[in-house]
Amino acid sequence: MKAFISYSLNDQEQYIATLLSYRLREQGFSLILNSNFQNEIDITTTYQMFSTQLFVGLISYNGAQWNRVLQEYEIALSNNIPAILLIEENVIIAPNFQGNFVRFNRSNPHPAIEEIRRRMSVQRPAGNEGLGWILGGAALLAIIALLSNGGKK
Repeated sequence: MKAFISYSLNDQEQYIATLLSYRLREQGFSLILNSNFQNEIDITTTYQMFSTQLFVGLISYNGAQWNRVLQEYEIALSNNIPAILLIEENVIIAPNFQGNFVRFNRSNPHPAIEEIRRRMSVQRPAGNEGLGWILGGAALLAIIALLSNGGKK
């Protein structure tokens, strides 16, 4: 299976994308990391997404590309690719955004951890929303733990 990882992180947090990749590889995924760091989605990115079975998006408050990650998330949804997002609490998104996401707070990660665990364990029909959490949830748990540590490894 292939997973597409899209993220909005600052330069000091780039190692988090590497850790996310490592966690997904442990679960048997081959990966495509978004190499387009523009605010627009290029045709190569779109074609890469079409060949994947999971989209994982990570948006931190310190990153500047959050809008691109949300656009890629929408492309994944429109192509029936299971997609999940991890969005830091103080990132401003539209109040009516109805995505398959969990908000996290670096100072208090426990509510987000519990929410991801809940979503991973809920028995659902074979829908894309539940499938995304089953496939990618464990990797996001590791990322929240790392972010809440303030980058201490």
